[in-house]
Amino acid sequence: MTKLTAKKVENATPRSKEYKLHDSEGLFLRIRSSGAKSWLFSFSLPGDRRLIRMTLGSADRVSLKEARSMLPSLHKLVANGIDPRKARAATQAENTQAVTMQILFDAWIEFLKLTGDVTPTCIKRHEDRWRLHLKKNLGNLFAKDVTRAHLAAALDGMTRKGIKEEGVR
Repeated sequence: MTKLTAKKVENATPRSKEYKLHDSEGLFLRIRSSGAKSWLFSFSLPGDRRLIRMTLGSADRVSLKEARSMLPSLHKLVANGIDPRKARAATQAENTQAVTMQILFDAWIEFLKLTGDVTPTCIKRHEDRWRLHLKKNLGNLFAKDVTRAHLAAALDGMTRKGIKEEGVR
Protein backbone atom coordinates (compact mmCIF):
# COMPACT_ATOMS: atom_id res chain seq x y z
CA MET A 1 0.00 0.00 0.00
CA THR A 2 1.44 3.40 -0.94
CA LYS A 3 1.56 6.34 1.41
CA LEU A 4 -0.58 9.39 0.87
CA THR A 5 0.78 12.48 -0.80
CA ALA A 6 -0.32 16.08 -0.34
CA LYS A 7 -1.81 15.90 -3.85
CA LYS A 8 -3.86 12.77 -3.01
CA VAL A 9 -5.16 14.47 0.14
CA GLU A 10 -6.12 17.56 -1.82
CA ASN A 11 -7.79 15.57 -4.62
CA ALA A 12 -9.76 13.19 -2.37
CA THR A 13 -13.40 13.81 -3.27
CA PRO A 14 -16.53 13.01 -1.26
CA ARG A 15 -18.60 9.93 -2.00
CA SER A 16 -22.11 9.02 -0.97
CA LYS A 17 -20.67 7.34 2.16
CA GLU A 18 -17.76 8.29 4.38
CA TYR A 19 -14.49 6.54 3.53
CA LYS A 20 -10.87 6.47 4.69
CA LEU A 21 -7.52 6.57 2.92
CA HIS A 22 -4.67 4.83 4.73
CA ASP A 23 -1.27 6.49 5.06
CA SER A 24 0.91 4.51 7.47
CA GLU A 25 1.46 3.67 11.13
CA GLY A 26 -2.23 4.02 11.98
CA LEU A 27 -2.76 7.35 10.21
CA PHE A 28 -5.85 7.71 8.03
CA LEU A 29 -7.52 10.50 6.13
CA ARG A 30 -11.28 10.41 6.68
CA ILE A 31 -13.42 11.93 3.92
CA ARG A 32 -17.05 12.52 4.87
CA SER A 33 -19.90 12.67 2.36
CA SER A 34 -20.09 16.42 3.09
CA GLY A 35 -16.53 16.79 1.79
CA ALA A 36 -15.02 17.45 5.23
CA LYS A 37 -11.60 15.83 5.64
CA SER A 38 -9.94 14.96 8.93
CA TRP A 39 -6.99 12.95 10.21
CA LEU A 40 -7.57 9.82 12.29
CA PHE A 41 -5.12 7.81 14.34
CA SER A 42 -6.07 4.17 14.92
CA PHE A 43 -4.47 2.20 17.74
CA SER A 44 -4.92 -0.62 20.21
CA LEU A 45 -3.66 -0.43 23.76
CA PRO A 46 -1.41 -3.26 24.99
CA GLY A 47 -3.48 -6.23 26.15
CA ASP A 48 -6.62 -4.92 24.47
CA ARG A 49 -7.62 -6.04 20.98
CA ARG A 50 -10.17 -3.27 20.42
CA LEU A 51 -9.30 -0.78 17.71
CA ILE A 52 -9.63 2.79 18.94
CA ARG A 53 -9.78 5.86 16.69
CA MET A 54 -8.70 9.34 17.63
CA THR A 55 -9.22 12.49 15.55
CA LEU A 56 -6.04 14.52 15.10
CA GLY A 57 -7.65 17.49 13.41
CA SER A 58 -9.14 18.83 10.23
CA ALA A 59 -7.11 18.36 7.06
CA ASP A 60 -7.74 22.07 6.42
CA ARG A 61 -5.79 22.97 9.56
CA VAL A 62 -3.37 20.05 9.89
CA SER A 63 -1.19 19.13 6.92
CA LEU A 64 -0.14 15.60 6.04
CA LYS A 65 3.37 16.40 7.27
CA GLU A 66 2.05 17.74 10.59
CA ALA A 67 -0.23 14.72 11.05
CA ARG A 68 2.73 12.38 10.46
CA SER A 69 4.87 14.35 12.92
CA MET A 70 2.30 13.62 15.67
CA LEU A 71 2.68 9.86 15.27
CA PRO A 72 5.91 9.19 17.22
CA SER A 73 4.58 10.76 20.43
CA LEU A 74 1.21 9.01 19.99
CA HIS A 75 2.92 5.64 19.46
CA LYS A 76 5.07 6.22 22.55
CA LEU A 77 1.98 6.86 24.68
CA VAL A 78 0.28 3.73 23.33
CA ALA A 79 3.41 1.63 23.94
CA ASN A 80 3.36 2.81 27.57
CA GLY A 81 -0.31 1.78 27.89
CA ILE A 82 -1.58 5.36 27.90
CA ASP A 83 -4.66 6.22 25.87
CA PRO A 84 -3.61 9.29 23.82
CA ARG A 85 -7.18 10.63 23.92
CA LYS A 86 -7.06 10.76 27.72
CA ALA A 87 -3.57 12.31 27.67
CA ARG A 88 -4.81 15.04 25.32
CA ALA A 89 -7.88 15.67 27.48
CA ALA A 90 -5.67 15.97 30.58
CA THR A 91 -3.39 18.47 28.82
CA GLN A 92 -6.37 20.52 27.67
CA ALA A 93 -7.83 20.53 31.19
CA GLU A 94 -4.49 21.64 32.62
CA ASN A 95 -4.24 24.47 30.08
CA THR A 96 -7.77 25.71 30.76
CA GLN A 97 -6.89 25.96 34.44
CA ALA A 98 -3.53 27.62 33.78
CA VAL A 99 -3.26 31.29 34.61
CA THR A 100 -1.55 33.73 32.27
CA MET A 101 0.65 36.50 33.59
CA GLN A 102 -1.99 38.99 32.38
CA ILE A 103 -4.67 37.33 34.51
CA LEU A 104 -2.27 37.22 37.46
CA PHE A 105 -1.39 40.91 37.03
CA ASP A 106 -5.07 41.91 36.78
CA ALA A 107 -5.86 39.94 39.97
CA TRP A 108 -2.94 41.58 41.78
CA ILE A 109 -4.09 45.07 40.76
CA GLU A 110 -7.63 44.24 41.88
CA PHE A 111 -6.26 43.05 45.22
CA LEU A 112 -4.29 46.30 45.65
CA LYS A 113 -7.42 48.32 44.92
CA LEU A 114 -9.55 46.29 47.36
CA THR A 115 -7.08 46.47 50.26
CA GLY A 116 -6.60 50.23 49.91
CA ASP A 117 -3.01 49.83 51.12
CA VAL A 118 -1.64 51.47 47.96
CA THR A 119 -2.48 54.89 46.58
CA PRO A 120 -4.37 55.16 43.27
CA THR A 121 -1.32 56.98 41.84
CA CYS A 122 0.93 54.03 42.68
CA ILE A 123 -1.57 51.59 41.17
CA LYS A 124 -1.66 53.70 38.00
CA ARG A 125 2.16 53.56 37.81
CA HIS A 126 2.08 49.76 38.10
CA GLU A 127 -0.57 49.53 35.37
CA ASP A 128 1.41 51.85 33.08
CA ARG A 129 4.67 49.98 33.71
CA TRP A 130 2.93 46.69 32.89
CA ARG A 131 1.25 48.03 29.75
CA LEU A 132 4.30 49.86 28.40
CA HIS A 133 7.19 47.59 29.38
CA LEU A 134 6.17 44.12 30.54
CA LYS A 135 2.89 43.04 28.97
CA LYS A 136 4.29 42.41 25.48
CA ASN A 137 6.94 39.96 26.74
CA LEU A 138 5.11 38.39 29.67
CA GLY A 139 1.35 38.90 29.30
CA ASN A 140 0.48 35.79 27.27
CA LEU A 141 2.81 33.40 29.10
CA PHE A 142 1.30 30.93 31.53
CA ALA A 143 2.47 31.84 35.02
CA LYS A 144 3.59 28.23 35.54
CA ASP A 145 5.93 28.53 32.53
CA VAL A 146 7.62 31.83 33.42
CA THR A 147 11.30 31.41 34.16
CA ARG A 148 13.90 33.62 35.74
CA ALA A 149 15.21 34.25 32.21
CA HIS A 150 11.82 35.65 31.11
CA LEU A 151 11.73 38.04 34.04
CA ALA A 152 15.38 39.05 33.70
CA ALA A 153 14.95 39.84 30.01
CA ALA A 154 11.87 41.99 30.66
CA LEU A 155 13.46 43.86 33.56
CA ASP A 156 16.78 44.29 31.73
CA GLY A 157 14.85 45.91 28.89
CA MET A 158 13.38 48.39 31.35
CA THR A 159 16.82 49.10 32.86
CA ARG A 160 18.29 49.79 29.41
CA LYS A 161 15.52 52.34 28.87
CA GLY A 162 16.45 54.06 32.15
CA ILE A 163 13.28 53.02 33.98
CA LYS A 164 13.89 52.65 37.71
CA GLU A 165 11.86 50.31 39.85
CA GLU A 166 10.48 51.65 43.12
CA GLY A 167 8.81 50.03 46.11
CA VAL A 168 5.10 49.14 46.22
CA ARG A 169 4.12 52.10 48.45
